Amino acid sequence: MHTMRETLNKIEFLQPVHYHWLMEMQIRLLHTSRLVMLGVLVWFANTGVSPAQSNHTSWKEYSFPEDGFAISLPDAPRKHPDKNTPDATAYSVNINPDYAFTLRVKRDPRECSAVLGQLRGGVLTRKAQETDPASLKDVALDGHPGLEYEWKVSDEKVGRLRYYCGEGRVYILAVNREKNQPLLPEATRIMNSFRLMPRVAK
Repeated sequence: MHTMRETLNKIEFLQPVHYHWLMEMQIRLLHTSRLVMLGVLVWFANTGVSPAQSNHTSWKEYSFPEDGFAISLPDAPRKHPDKNTPDATAYSVNINPDYAFTLRVKRDPRECSAVLGQLRGGVLTRKAQETDPASLKDVALDGHPGLEYEWKVSDEKVGRLRYYCGEGRVYILAVNREKNQPLLPEATRIMNSFRLMPRVAK
């Protein structure tokens, strides 16, 4: 049988070995982490993109001469007939997993004063959705008149709609925001980038 002293000697002998093994593993892991980080930095250097810019490299202006407009977006929009608005084409793009931007182009031969007058009356009398009359304001773009207002989407979300009218078209820019919060910076960038251009018939 081993004496107590022999047992203690064995324990004291094993402890340094275990300690050195842990130290060696930590050094290896640290070396591996540095190699991974170095590889990431080399990739960014070779592509000419910084880590802060990597999520914004796909932004560019998309133009649609057949509908007479151009707009800057983080990705190519999905173009499709709008199911809720007759005689309208929708252009949609995701801003993030929770929010999307949609632009609708509706063909309307009426005078802009008639189109916007009807819209204004609907907002002020709350006939259109759960609108907020206090948010109603006039907007314009290169001489083309428009309106902007907000409406209640849900208890947590508010929708913002901006209308422009011109050349037999009504352009409706729509995006949501959190209640009591401003628009997402990406949404503001999209809305402010919208511009009209000469329409080219197909």
